[in-house]
Amino acid sequence: MSAAILTENLLAAMLLLAEGDADITLDEALLRLEFWQWREDRHFGISQHDMRGAFMQIQFWTADYPRREEDLDQEERLWVTSLRDWIPYMLRYHDVYCNDESEHWHEKRHRGGLYKPGEACSFRNYEMRKFFSRSESREPGGVMRFLGRLGTDREIMYRCSRPGPSS
Repeated sequence: MSAAILTENLLAAMLLLAEGDADITLDEALLRLEFWQWREDRHFGISQHDMRGAFMQIQFWTADYPRREEDLDQEERLWVTSLRDWIPYMLRYHDVYCNDESEHWHEKRHRGGLYKPGEACSFRNYEMRKFFSRSESREPGGVMRFLGRLGTDREIMYRCSRPGPSS
């Protein structure tokens, strides 16, 4: 079985669970996401651990991910970067695709040459890119108001996940 989640929906879920605090670490954001999946008996992807695996894919298969220049090993550096540091990287992709073998970040789908690699191809993705380049995004309350303006609430987590611990 396979499943996918749009990157803007994954980001919205992580921000909602962080109560708008984009400065939490990636590890904390994923722990909150995993706890929500466990508590609600739901999962993104095909299991409750796929989203953590998706971020590990970026780390191991590309050199293009945010890093902190500290005396940490490669895996530790991945988890201590902030969710905010990951936002531009996440929004470069269209979705996170999961199957029995692994997790993959798919680039934006090009529609008749209208979009160049890395360009937003959805209104929500475009608006998120704009918002997180402004100072208003530094305040958790501002982030929550922004998500509200996009019509994003916790219901998105149910629409983008499946029941049970895995499928």
